[in-house]
Amino acid sequence: DPAAMADKELDLVLYGATGFTGRLSAEYLMARTPDAPKFAIGGRTEASIAALSQELGAAAGKSAPRTIVADLKDEEALRAMVQKARVVLTFAGPYEKYGGENLIKAALDSCTHYIDITGETPWKREMLLKYEAEAKARGLVVVQSAGLDSLPADLTAALAAKEISADGHGPPSAVAVLWKKQNGWVSGGTVASGMYSALHHWPVGPYGLSPGAKNAPARAAQALFAEQKSKSMTAEVDIPVMHRTMHLLFPESAVSVSEDSGPTVAKHAAVFMADPRMITDPPPAPSSGSGPPRWMLKDGSFALEARARPAAGRRL
Repeated sequence: DPAAMADKELDLVLYGATGFTGRLSAEYLMARTPDAPKFAIGGRTEASIAALSQELGAAAGKSAPRTIVADLKDEEALRAMVQKARVVLTFAGPYEKYGGENLIKAALDSCTHYIDITGETPWKREMLLKYEAEAKARGLVVVQSAGLDSLPADLTAALAAKEISADGHGPPSAVAVLWKKQNGWVSGGTVASGMYSALHHWPVGPYGLSPGAKNAPARAAQALFAEQKSKSMTAEVDIPVMHRTMHLLFPESAVSVSEDSGPTVAKHAAVFMADPRMITDPPPAPSSGSGPPRWMLKDGSFALEARARPAAGRRL
């Protein structure tokens, strides 16, 4: 309902803002002027969310952002929160463990778009099967894995696939991603989500998020890069997302998909990890709310390349 969306007082609610990645996102939004969206930060504990709000305001020299308190087990409080915003972006993981489904339900009930950064593929499959039809009927989006897994790989693959399909030779038959550099460190939340999912589910496979897609072996895509390759550390999460994207873009086509790491990843990582600050200011052991130190956030980077090829014609 466009009218219901237009009446909302906020553009965005950042939920789970006191966690490591949530805080980074709130800091980013506070630094954006003058085009920052109108947003509030949300979380379970009033004292911690209020303290963060004051810190953010003081650091940016601005008014402190609005705060909203809602527990993931309190469906009424969740609806009251998301009814205020056009979009809710949540960082509160492990998502399945903490009741992330309740926030998806509240968003759909409240005509609010939903985004998360989960890598929990079995849970994503469950949410897809439960809520896809409702989201479509309401004209809403539920976007999952909008973090390092799986945005970079999925976006570059989609761009290459769409570009190659626009030249008149038909849809791609193969799309491959090769990482060239992955310099960074994992957060405690990412480790916790991965462990929870691994302990509670079997892997769903490469087509777990694209039921009805036509299967295609990965080797055709892998052949698009001649370099020596190894399995990418994000491939298990990314590949099902990439297959879903290809199925949505080209529903009648079997598209071979691959994601690997090239030989330069290890070379770049060796230089990055040799930084003296790995000793003087090392990343902490993974725990709730932990993540890489500021120097890693500043100096870390990644690079990747996507290639696509139709059944006949040029490679892009």
